[in-house]
Amino acid sequence: MKARKLIMCMLMAVSFAIGTTSIAVYAEETTNTAPVETSSNTNEINTTETDIEETEQTSLTGTISDTETTEETDEATETDADEVEVNKEADVTGDEDQEKAATATETKATTTTKTTTEANYTKSELRLLSALVYAEAGNQSYKGKLAVANVVINRTTSKQFWHVDTIKEVIYDDKWGVQFSVIKDNSNGVSPMDRALELYDTKKYSSDAQKKQMEQCIKAAKAALNGENNIGNYLFFTRYSKSIANKYPNHVVIGAYYEY
Repeated sequence: MKARKLIMCMLMAVSFAIGTTSIAVYAEETTNTAPVETSSNTNEINTTETDIEETEQTSLTGTISDTETTEETDEATETDADEVEVNKEADVTGDEDQEKAATATETKATTTTKTTTEANYTKSELRLLSALVYAEAGNQSYKGKLAVANVVINRTTSKQFWHVDTIKEVIYDDKWGVQFSVIKDNSNGVSPMDRALELYDTKKYSSDAQKKQMEQCIKAAKAALNGENNIGNYLFFTRYSKSIANKYPNHVVIGAYYEY
């Protein structure tokens, strides 16, 4: 009985010793393992802090980059706006230039039309008609001068004078005798028409009255050539007389001349 108790005590002592050893070993292992785990946690914390710093730097860099990009975009937008304004100004200037060009073209066209209207005759025709009016009606009123000029022009288109159709042909026609006696030479060999032509060419007037007469003749000739007519389609004129008036009731008297 005592032996059994002794054995049981020994077994319990051995078990206690084994348990104590196991606890010591476990404690040692735990102690050795803890630093490793702490180191790992520290690394994880350091890594996390580093990641946070890098993320913050990246975020900051991205923000700065985005800000710079926004500023560049704003500058580009302002530049585009300026270019648009410049283009608008250029368009306005272009429109103004086009308007000016159009206006200049219209003015030129008007001037050309006016010149064409005034150029319904040649210089030669004006010269001959002015001289004829001066030779036939130089001492008459302006209306009398205009009437004589229209007689000449009417004959260029009249069927009655079918053989002539220009001012020169009318003035110098002698098919059935001269149409205007002023083309015949006087005793000195010079006709009134020749003297009028010389005066027209040289403008060597003997008096202011003579100059005024020639200027009125030129004015009347231009007016008639441009279509001004004060006698209708009458083809003749002569010094007024009662017998002529009775013979040709359709007539008009202008100054000393009878137009019929």
